[in-house]
Amino acid sequence: MDEELYQSLQDSIWAKSDPYKPLWMHLLETGVAAQSLLKDGSFRPLAAELQRYLPLDEQQVYRWVGYMAAVHDIGKAFPAFQQQAEGSKSAAVLKQAGLLCPDAKGFRHEVYGEEKLYRLWKEQGLFGGMRERHRMAAVIGRHHQGKHETPLSRGYGGKDSREKIWTRLQMKLEKQMREIFQPENVLPSHYDAVCMLLLGIIVTADWIASGDEFADLSAGRTVEQVIADTERVMRRFLQQNHLCHHPPRTEIDCFTKLWPQIPAVGMRPLQKTIEAALADEKEMPLAVILEAPMGCGKTEAGLYAACRLAQRWGKEGFYVALPTSATANQMVGRMNAMLAGLNDPQAKLMHGMAWLHDEAERSFQTEDAGVAELWTSPMRRGLISPFAVGTIDQVMMATMKVKYGCLRLAGLAQKVLIIDELHSYDAYMSSIIEKLLCWCRVLHIPVVMLSATLPASSKEKFAACYAYEEGLLDSATYPAVTLLYDDKMPRQIAVAGGQAETKVTIDCQPLLGDTDKIAELVEQKAAVGGCTCVLVNTVKEAQDTYQSIRKRLPEYPAILFHARFHAKRRNEIEQECLEKLSTDKKKRPQKLIVVATQVVEQSLDLDFDYMISAICPIDLLLQRMGRLWRHKDTLRPPGIDSPHMTVLVPNDDDYGSTGFVYYELLLQRTKEELHKLTEICLPRDIPILVQRVYEGAPTTEEQLEAWMSYGMDKEVKEGAAKIKELPLPMTDAFCLYGGDEDIFSDNEVDFMAAKTRLGEASVRIAVIPHEEFECLPANGKVRRKQAKEILGRSVSAAAKNIQPEKLTCRNGEKAWKGEGLLQGLFVFPGDDGRCEFANGSWLELNHEYGLLMDGDLTFDKSKN
Repeated sequence: MDEELYQSLQDSIWAKSDPYKPLWMHLLETGVAAQSLLKDGSFRPLAAELQRYLPLDEQQVYRWVGYMAAVHDIGKAFPAFQQQAEGSKSAAVLKQAGLLCPDAKGFRHEVYGEEKLYRLWKEQGLFGGMRERHRMAAVIGRHHQGKHETPLSRGYGGKDSREKIWTRLQMKLEKQMREIFQPENVLPSHYDAVCMLLLGIIVTADWIASGDEFADLSAGRTVEQVIADTERVMRRFLQQNHLCHHPPRTEIDCFTKLWPQIPAVGMRPLQKTIEAALADEKEMPLAVILEAPMGCGKTEAGLYAACRLAQRWGKEGFYVALPTSATANQMVGRMNAMLAGLNDPQAKLMHGMAWLHDEAERSFQTEDAGVAELWTSPMRRGLISPFAVGTIDQVMMATMKVKYGCLRLAGLAQKVLIIDELHSYDAYMSSIIEKLLCWCRVLHIPVVMLSATLPASSKEKFAACYAYEEGLLDSATYPAVTLLYDDKMPRQIAVAGGQAETKVTIDCQPLLGDTDKIAELVEQKAAVGGCTCVLVNTVKEAQDTYQSIRKRLPEYPAILFHARFHAKRRNEIEQECLEKLSTDKKKRPQKLIVVATQVVEQSLDLDFDYMISAICPIDLLLQRMGRLWRHKDTLRPPGIDSPHMTVLVPNDDDYGSTGFVYYELLLQRTKEELHKLTEICLPRDIPILVQRVYEGAPTTEEQLEAWMSYGMDKEVKEGAAKIKELPLPMTDAFCLYGGDEDIFSDNEVDFMAAKTRLGEASVRIAVIPHEEFECLPANGKVRRKQAKEILGRSVSAAAKNIQPEKLTCRNGEKAWKGEGLLQGLFVFPGDDGRCEFANGSWLELNHEYGLLMDGDLTFDKSKN
């Protein structure tokens, strides 16, 4: 076959069919897009990170990455893929040459591409020996994150002459890309670090090159025109989406430059300590742990530390990880106010409901169009944008066996990671966070960790992810700043200066679970006025307690706040609480009762005059206490002259539903400590009480047995986490290659199904009016605007309590199952948020109480 015919065939091989785009052109556009992300985009810090592990200078890194991205779809040069555009002009040319086959079922072009690249590199003597080539080729084989269980090639076999023609075409494509990008023939010194970053870059570049911006470019351009067009389109894309290279601000060299509203004389002791600790420009910790009481300026100190570490490590922003969406919602406002003062891009919000604020939808011509749309939407783009605020789950998934975790790692590698409320995560989540810290160390991602009540054993585990020897840290040092390093032992600094002390009087009442008696107590306290918080541990307790209070005080201003309101209503309640109980005292009411669950426990800046709290582990109880008399400038009502907390404890050792939420051992030990006290002095007593409850030796045989059970349960949770985690980063292997062929979960389509928290399975439901329900399409897919409306009226419920697919409504309707943007959502018809079922049960999304259910919602009795 002559060279002219080969060229004609090569021009006929397609990558995108509608509109048509030659394969060589998509390869080239993807390679140049990858280079643009590194040169001009927010991935710029990744280029420096790759230089640590590749013997290349900056320009050589761009060429090497460009080539690797350019050959990502070489597996499409095969009849089983090309046949999929049957009837097209390009397919007709290939068919005439006898180069197509009828069997395309099950063919995975990226899997085939991995094997083909290995062979091509072997023939060219590129990229080391057998193991090294396999590791590098595996990056290409994972760019769609699919399973490796299908045959590598179908349609031809053996030494068929047509197979030889295709091999030559593949060789010409690879050679063309190699001549354009001119990569150095080098290998990484750390495979996991380089391969994970490279994979994230390739996936992102492929999606961008498959998007709207490239769809209408002419298919008849030269190589030079393709390169120029791609660079031009990428510059516009990066600018429009706030993904441009954003160097760290070197001028922020003192605290007041970041926080000009806080004068030097007004800085808190913790803030002064972190400023002094990072004053030396040669000081290069990879992680910082800030331990200090509630309300002492930790957030501002943590963000300042993040800015300083960004300067030292060449990072271009940060991600603030919080325990709940409610805390993230509040933090993003504070973050954006700070960023506006610096003229920096605004932070993206990232959690399960954040996409309700997304911009217009985009379309992609790629096998992963649905996932690409989510990832490149404003919410999903948060981890590849300079600044983002969201839940801890979004970064935990970076080191879990979920699809596109590599994108999360690549996004984090641009930034400093800030983890707030570090103490609040259980053994399962903490194990994943430890693994995340190990990957952060290898990828030189600085981490700032904040906590008011971190047990010493937890701090030791987090410190052990860096250069550390057990027992080096003094648990008695509090408040403290701890600097952790990649190459030397940690440095622990006691916070200098006097700490303002607050004495909180406490009393224990044996009323746990007795909603009527709790309401009676609230009624007594309400006579004084002021803003009271009643904090219980389950949604059902909150609803019942609120109902009892309403019966006794029907006209008294009261709010119920928990996680089982639909999304829009929950946001309204959250904003109402912040308006009335935060720093703006103009809207603070003279009297108010807030009945809440743990949603008010952390990070929300709320200030109460008096608190009634169900018992919980001591560290969390101290967190709750931090919402008492939080602001010094709040005018307290007559009769409330000091902060006071009433703790609800059981009359005996039966903790009821609270015992299902927290370890009974910790509840019992907390109860024992509280019975010894009439007041708690903050911050002095925080480390003492936390250590006694979490670290103290068992004193009785019953406690010893409970302590062993507690330890075993933690080990079980840690073991469950390890099943979901990636391995520890390895120098001489790529963790996504070989061994575990089923490494990615079947249903892990981003936040809807990621298992970042060990607990009861949940299901998301919505109730909409009948007239809207009847207009829903049968295929489960709606436009973005309608999807937002529906999701805004949805709520999460325990799967054990409701199985939507097994229920029939009273009028015979079945739940509508969402797909696409609403994947995993079940929608019922109902009037005023109430849906009644054929078996006599019902559910209601009540404006005042949230999700209410009655009867058996797990199956339809009428059909049995």
